[in-house]
Amino acid sequence: TGPSVSAIKSLRIFDRWGELVFYKENFQPNVDGQGWDGRDKGELALSGIYVYTAEVLKVDGSKEMLYGEVVLVR
Repeated sequence: TGPSVSAIKSLRIFDRWGELVFYKENFQPNVDGQGWDGRDKGELALSGIYVYTAEVLKVDGSKEMLYGEVVLVR
């Protein structure tokens, strides 16, 4: 997210089996403690590749869907 993003409408993180490990709606970008902390059901998630989808609201009022992956390393 860059300066053109005013809010995160939704963020979903999935493990390699497609199970949802994190979901959050309507929060500000780049605020400590607002995103995924690397946990799954309260426990530290296993190292590996996780897929995300995010719907972001831009400062011009448009919405954009973002998709990608993150690598969690312990």
